[in-house]
Amino acid sequence: MRSFLAAFELMRAEIVFRQSEIAPVLETIARDCSGAAGKFYGLVRDKMHTGMTFGTAYLSLAPSLYELGLTERDVDLISEVARATGRFDAMTQGELFCGAAARMTEEISACAAECAQKGRVYRAVGITAGVMLALVSI
Repeated sequence: MRSFLAAFELMRAEIVFRQSEIAPVLETIARDCSGAAGKFYGLVRDKMHTGMTFGTAYLSLAPSLYELGLTERDVDLISEVARATGRFDAMTQGELFCGAAARMTEEISACAAECAQKGRVYRAVGITAGVMLALVSI
């Protein structure tokens, strides 16, 4: 998810400040973003080279986002941005990217908090199991 956050920031900067079209932006993302976002947008770029528009290329590849380990909520958020990309003026797209980036940051923070909580639970279970094993072996 963090790679998609970086990709959205890059898209926003390229579209709003440089007034770039989507094809060169996808080239930059595929080259500069590591992880799932770089791979995914590289595939979208390749589909666009065959004559597809961004929207149709995205829609044809959207199911592969689940294979990258993203949740339904993550895919919905990415799809929301994809539906708006190229359809509105640069400032409106920039606002959408900012809103999506804020929601992604919240999602990442929530996942980190949940991970920390589960980590404490698993650590406690592990210690308890170790103590039980020690008591049984004595």
